Amino acid sequence: MPSFLRIALPALLALAFAAGAAVAQPADTYVVRRGDTLFGIARERGVSVEQLRRWNRLSGNRIRVGQRLIVSAPNPAEAPDTALPDTTARRYAAYTVRPGETLYSVAQRFGLPADTLFVLNDSLTAPLEAGRTIRLPARFATAPYVVRRGDTLFRIAARHGVSVDAVRRANALRSDRIRVGQTLRIPSASATAPRPEGALPEVWARGRVLVYPPTFAGRLTAGGDPYDPARFTVSHRTLPLGTLVLLTNPATGRSTFAEVNDRGPLDDCCVMDVSEAVARALDLAGDAEIEIRLVP
Repeated sequence: MPSFLRIALPALLALAFAAGAAVAQPADTYVVRRGDTLFGIARERGVSVEQLRRWNRLSGNRIRVGQRLIVSAPNPAEAPDTALPDTTARRYAAYTVRPGETLYSVAQRFGLPADTLFVLNDSLTAPLEAGRTIRLPARFATAPYVVRRGDTLFRIAARHGVSVDAVRRANALRSDRIRVGQTLRIPSASATAPRPEGALPEVWARGRVLVYPPTFAGRLTAGGDPYDPARFTVSHRTLPLGTLVLLTNPATGRSTFAEVNDRGPLDDCCVMDVSEAVARALDLAGDAEIEIRLVP
């Protein structure tokens, strides 16, 4: 064997072994805990939801407690997913808020848990403005279809696997009459029918609330996070930390969501302390009385 091969061979073997070890190295995994969502795990790990689905062969967003997920690329050569803004339209459906609607009423209208809309819309809790566009799950997205000669509403619906009623609703049609060249919006076959009205849950409690004083900014709450006046948070003596509540000020008719992340108040005359953000959203004046509804 030539001398240069005797010198170079060990180094080449070591390099090949190292490369093989890198390829065979297992990807990072994560065990799902109570309260986890695929969106939250993706955001924490700096990857996209689509990547998590692909790596774990998931057809949707449902995960279970104790499930082990791959949270990094099994193939080290896989490029990071940087096309999130360009693929938003494929991952979400859009909905334009109508006058008087709240995030909770929209969730009820589409038969969704309210926290689903919170996650899809970056924990949005402020009152919704009419005309604002918010995200819905992708199954509520619609696809355009241009009516051709010989088409009927029944044939179009059957071709796309949806009901005639669903096509009517998606296009606000009052009859089955369509015309050649008309563009229809075809809903997904898996989308549930929106409800005409969003029924609110029963009022769980009523009582006066106090606004956290400005000096509390930065102080630790019972949940472990520092109090932030800009967040939609409240305190309560007995509700589990993390409980989502819908608060309404009967005097102004304004409502907002908030999360219980602290214990209190100390004063027995009141049922809650609320953050400055909640007070502004409800247009509270002094220790006003509010209605509390528990979000399922």
